[in-house]
Amino acid sequence: MKNKLLLFSLVLFLILLTFSCSDNSTNTPADLKNGAAGTWLVTRTLVTPSTDFPAGYQDQQQWTITVNGESALLTTKDGSINGTWRSSQSFPSLHWVFEVTGTDPRFGTQIKIVVEVISTSPFKGTNETYYYDPYSGSYLISDGFSITGTRIK
Repeated sequence: MKNKLLLFSLVLFLILLTFSCSDNSTNTPADLKNGAAGTWLVTRTLVTPSTDFPAGYQDQQQWTITVNGESALLTTKDGSINGTWRSSQSFPSLHWVFEVTGTDPRFGTQIKIVVEVISTSPFKGTNETYYYDPYSGSYLISDGFSITGTRIK
């Protein structure tokens, strides 16, 4: 059962990666690093079905990103997440990675939220939530969104 769950999580992650990796951006690394600062109207599209919403579910949120050198702060109505300018396993080029771990207030389980902004012209990236699985000793994907956005200010 554990192997099936891991395989299912891997397939969902690969689907998310496929949807978010097509690159038609016009960013240079400097454009992305400095251009992320501002307030964005972000549309999140669910690419992995979850228990709460079907694949394709969309919502909009206002995000504010403040950049300070190699670090940044992403602020939403739900709180703030610190970010760093780095590459990741999903995206090998330098980009903004915002990550926080905590306890899911609904279930009391350990979760990790990861937001990766890979372009600001146009604004796009991923927003994923993982839960900690004590049986495998690792985080497994709970839901994954592709994100697009337009600058508000």
